[in-house]
Amino acid sequence: MAGDRIAGLQSEIESLKRKNSGLLEQFVIWQYNAYKYGMKEHQLNEPLPRIDRERTE
Repeated sequence: MAGDRIAGLQSEIESLKRKNSGLLEQFVIWQYNAYKYGMKEHQLNEPLPRIDRERTE
């Protein structure tokens, strides 16, 4: 039983490592494009607009 649990956790770790690697790669692309198009750090860190979930249309 413990061996199955360990194997499952190792599989999950590998999956998360792949996902993390993909996210880091995506970040590098965004970082490059932000530089390429002259975006400033404060522009990238602007908060998202608030969504009024009470409003109906």
